[in-house]
Amino acid sequence: GYGYIQRGDPLGQAQGLTVYRVRRFTEKPDAATARRFVDSGEYDWNGGIFIWRVETILAEMARLLPTLNAELQAVARAWGTPAWAETLAGAWQRVPRTTIDYGVMERAERVAVTPVEMGWDDVGNWASLSRLAAAESGTGGNIIHGGGRLLAVEADGVYVHAPAGRLIATVGLRDLIVVDTPDALLICPKDQAQAVRQVVEQLEKEGLREYL
Repeated sequence: GYGYIQRGDPLGQAQGLTVYRVRRFTEKPDAATARRFVDSGEYDWNGGIFIWRVETILAEMARLLPTLNAELQAVARAWGTPAWAETLAGAWQRVPRTTIDYGVMERAERVAVTPVEMGWDDVGNWASLSRLAAAESGTGGNIIHGGGRLLAVEADGVYVHAPAGRLIATVGLRDLIVVDTPDALLICPKDQAQAVRQVVEQLEKEGLREYL
Protein backbone atom coordinates (compact mmCIF):
# COMPACT_ATOMS: atom_id res chain seq x y z
CA GLY A 1 0.00 0.00 0.00
CA TYR A 2 0.95 3.63 -0.43
CA GLY A 3 0.73 6.74 1.66
CA TYR A 4 -1.87 9.32 0.66
CA ILE A 5 -1.45 13.10 0.65
CA GLN A 6 -4.52 15.32 0.69
CA ARG A 7 -4.00 18.52 -1.28
CA GLY A 8 -4.96 21.82 0.31
CA ASP A 9 -4.83 25.31 -1.15
CA PRO A 10 -2.41 25.99 -4.02
CA LEU A 11 0.70 27.87 -2.95
CA GLY A 12 2.02 28.77 -6.40
CA GLN A 13 3.92 27.41 -9.36
CA ALA A 14 7.40 25.89 -9.60
CA GLN A 15 8.87 24.98 -12.98
CA GLY A 16 5.40 24.68 -14.47
CA LEU A 17 4.05 22.50 -11.64
CA THR A 18 1.49 23.53 -9.03
CA VAL A 19 2.59 23.38 -5.40
CA TYR A 20 -0.14 22.69 -2.83
CA ARG A 21 -0.25 23.00 0.92
CA VAL A 22 -0.67 19.54 2.47
CA ARG A 23 -3.90 19.26 4.39
CA ARG A 24 -3.44 15.69 5.55
CA PHE A 25 -0.81 12.96 5.26
CA THR A 26 -1.97 9.37 5.84
CA GLU A 27 0.58 6.59 5.50
CA LYS A 28 -0.73 3.22 4.25
CA PRO A 29 -4.44 3.40 5.17
CA ASP A 30 -6.64 0.30 5.01
CA ALA A 31 -8.12 -0.66 1.64
CA ALA A 32 -11.55 0.91 2.25
CA THR A 33 -10.03 4.22 3.34
CA ALA A 34 -7.64 4.21 0.39
CA ARG A 35 -10.54 3.71 -2.03
CA ARG A 36 -12.38 6.62 -0.42
CA PHE A 37 -9.30 8.82 -0.79
CA VAL A 38 -8.93 7.92 -4.48
CA ASP A 39 -12.62 8.47 -5.20
CA SER A 40 -12.49 11.94 -3.62
CA GLY A 41 -9.98 13.16 -6.20
CA GLU A 42 -8.25 15.20 -3.48
CA TYR A 43 -5.36 12.85 -2.74
CA ASP A 44 -2.02 12.00 -4.33
CA TRP A 45 0.14 8.97 -3.64
CA ASN A 46 3.17 9.51 -1.45
CA GLY A 47 6.14 8.65 -3.62
CA GLY A 48 8.52 8.91 -0.67
CA ILE A 49 10.54 11.60 -2.44
CA PHE A 50 11.19 14.41 0.04
CA ILE A 51 13.04 17.71 -0.19
CA TRP A 52 13.84 19.62 2.98
CA ARG A 53 16.42 21.79 4.66
CA VAL A 54 18.58 19.88 7.13
CA GLU A 55 17.73 22.24 9.97
CA THR A 56 14.00 21.88 9.24
CA ILE A 57 13.84 18.08 9.32
CA LEU A 58 16.08 17.93 12.40
CA ALA A 59 13.80 20.39 14.19
CA GLU A 60 10.74 18.28 13.34
CA MET A 61 12.50 15.13 14.55
CA ALA A 62 13.36 16.86 17.80
CA ARG A 63 9.74 17.92 18.24
CA LEU A 64 8.03 14.69 17.19
CA LEU A 65 10.62 11.99 17.95
CA PRO A 66 12.61 13.23 20.95
CA THR A 67 14.08 9.81 21.77
CA LEU A 68 15.33 9.37 18.21
CA ASN A 69 16.70 12.91 18.22
CA ALA A 70 18.61 12.33 21.46
CA GLU A 71 20.18 9.15 20.07
CA LEU A 72 21.09 10.91 16.82
CA GLN A 73 22.82 13.65 18.78
CA ALA A 74 24.77 11.05 20.77
CA VAL A 75 25.88 9.31 17.57
CA ALA A 76 26.89 12.65 16.06
CA ARG A 77 29.01 13.51 19.11
CA ALA A 78 30.75 10.13 18.89
CA TRP A 79 31.45 10.46 15.16
CA GLY A 80 35.14 10.00 14.41
CA THR A 81 35.95 8.68 17.88
CA PRO A 82 36.74 5.12 19.03
CA ALA A 83 33.33 5.03 20.74
CA TRP A 84 31.37 5.59 17.53
CA ALA A 85 30.59 1.94 16.65
CA GLU A 86 29.49 1.10 20.20
CA THR A 87 27.40 4.28 20.42
CA LEU A 88 25.71 3.54 17.10
CA ALA A 89 24.95 -0.06 18.10
CA GLY A 90 23.42 1.08 21.38
CA ALA A 91 21.36 3.78 19.70
CA TRP A 92 20.01 1.28 17.19
CA GLN A 93 18.61 -0.82 20.02
CA ARG A 94 16.92 2.14 21.73
CA VAL A 95 15.43 4.21 18.92
CA PRO A 96 11.70 3.84 18.22
CA ARG A 97 10.88 1.53 15.35
CA THR A 98 9.20 3.82 12.86
CA THR A 99 9.66 5.41 9.45
CA ILE A 100 9.97 9.00 8.32
CA ASP A 101 6.39 8.72 7.02
CA TYR A 102 4.76 7.56 10.25
CA GLY A 103 7.15 9.23 12.66
CA VAL A 104 7.37 12.68 11.11
CA MET A 105 5.37 13.35 7.96
CA GLU A 106 1.94 12.39 9.31
CA ARG A 107 2.35 15.02 12.05
CA ALA A 108 4.71 17.52 10.46
CA GLU A 109 3.77 21.15 9.95
CA ARG A 110 4.49 23.38 6.95
CA VAL A 111 4.40 20.58 4.38
CA ALA A 112 3.78 21.11 0.66
CA VAL A 113 3.30 18.68 -2.22
CA THR A 114 3.82 18.86 -5.97
CA PRO A 115 1.85 16.22 -7.92
CA VAL A 116 3.75 14.78 -10.90
CA GLU A 117 3.11 12.13 -13.52
CA MET A 118 6.13 9.91 -14.02
CA GLY A 119 7.27 6.33 -14.04
CA TRP A 120 8.00 5.20 -10.51
CA ASP A 121 7.94 2.04 -8.43
CA ASP A 122 8.33 1.72 -4.69
CA VAL A 123 10.75 -1.19 -4.40
CA GLY A 124 9.27 -2.07 -1.04
CA ASN A 125 8.18 -5.65 -1.66
CA TRP A 126 9.05 -8.69 -3.72
CA ALA A 127 6.35 -8.01 -6.33
CA SER A 128 7.77 -4.59 -7.20
CA LEU A 129 11.28 -6.07 -7.38
CA SER A 130 9.90 -8.71 -9.74
CA ARG A 131 8.39 -6.03 -11.99
CA LEU A 132 11.67 -4.15 -12.18
CA ALA A 133 13.62 -7.34 -12.86
CA ALA A 134 11.25 -8.27 -15.68
CA ALA A 135 11.51 -4.80 -17.21
CA GLU A 136 15.30 -4.91 -16.96
CA SER A 137 15.55 -8.32 -18.60
CA GLY A 138 13.15 -7.34 -21.36
CA THR A 139 11.79 -10.87 -21.44
CA GLY A 140 9.24 -11.03 -18.64
CA GLY A 141 8.26 -14.58 -17.79
CA ASN A 142 10.20 -16.29 -15.02
CA ILE A 143 13.01 -14.51 -13.21
CA ILE A 144 15.79 -15.90 -10.99
CA HIS A 145 17.96 -13.70 -8.77
CA GLY A 146 20.56 -14.37 -6.12
CA GLY A 147 22.82 -16.77 -7.99
CA GLY A 148 20.62 -19.87 -7.83
CA ARG A 149 19.09 -21.86 -10.69
CA LEU A 150 15.44 -22.06 -11.73
CA LEU A 151 13.85 -25.00 -13.52
CA ALA A 152 10.36 -23.89 -14.58
CA VAL A 153 7.96 -26.43 -16.09
CA GLU A 154 4.66 -25.07 -17.40
CA ALA A 155 5.20 -22.04 -15.18
CA ASP A 156 4.96 -18.33 -15.93
CA GLY A 157 5.47 -15.09 -14.06
CA VAL A 158 7.42 -16.78 -11.26
CA TYR A 159 10.04 -14.70 -9.44
CA VAL A 160 12.64 -16.69 -7.50
CA HIS A 161 15.40 -15.42 -5.23
CA ALA A 162 17.75 -18.23 -4.26
CA PRO A 163 21.45 -18.44 -3.31
CA ALA A 164 24.18 -19.88 -5.50
CA GLY A 165 24.22 -23.66 -5.54
CA ARG A 166 20.48 -23.89 -4.93
CA LEU A 167 18.09 -25.30 -7.57
CA ILE A 168 14.45 -24.27 -7.41
CA ALA A 169 12.00 -26.27 -9.55
CA THR A 170 8.47 -25.02 -10.19
CA VAL A 171 5.70 -26.93 -11.95
CA GLY A 172 2.47 -25.39 -13.17
CA LEU A 173 2.83 -22.21 -11.14
CA ARG A 174 1.66 -18.72 -12.11
CA ASP A 175 2.59 -15.31 -10.73
CA LEU A 176 4.30 -16.48 -7.55
CA ILE A 177 7.13 -15.16 -5.40
CA VAL A 178 9.64 -17.70 -4.05
CA VAL A 179 12.38 -16.47 -1.72
CA ASP A 180 14.76 -19.14 -0.47
CA THR A 181 17.29 -18.30 2.26
CA PRO A 182 19.42 -20.56 4.48
CA ASP A 183 16.95 -20.45 7.38
CA ALA A 184 13.56 -19.60 5.85
CA LEU A 185 11.42 -20.06 2.75
CA LEU A 186 8.76 -17.61 1.56
CA ILE A 187 6.13 -18.49 -1.05
CA CYS A 188 3.29 -16.13 -1.90
CA PRO A 189 1.19 -14.89 -4.83
CA LYS A 190 2.53 -11.66 -6.33
CA ASP A 191 -0.74 -9.87 -5.69
CA GLN A 192 -0.39 -10.58 -1.95
CA ALA A 193 3.24 -9.51 -1.56
CA GLN A 194 2.18 -6.60 0.67
CA ALA A 195 0.84 -9.13 3.19
CA VAL A 196 4.39 -10.28 3.97
CA ARG A 197 4.36 -7.64 6.70
CA GLN A 198 1.81 -9.84 8.49
CA VAL A 199 4.40 -12.62 8.55
CA VAL A 200 6.89 -10.19 10.08
CA GLU A 201 4.35 -9.11 12.71
CA GLN A 202 3.56 -12.74 13.55
CA LEU A 203 7.24 -13.63 13.91
CA GLU A 204 7.75 -10.69 16.25
CA LYS A 205 4.67 -11.65 18.27
CA GLU A 206 5.99 -15.20 18.68
CA GLY A 207 9.49 -14.03 19.61
CA LEU A 208 11.11 -15.39 16.45
CA ARG A 209 13.15 -12.33 15.57
CA GLU A 210 16.11 -14.49 14.51
CA TYR A 211 14.25 -15.05 11.24
CA LEU A 212 13.91 -11.35 10.49
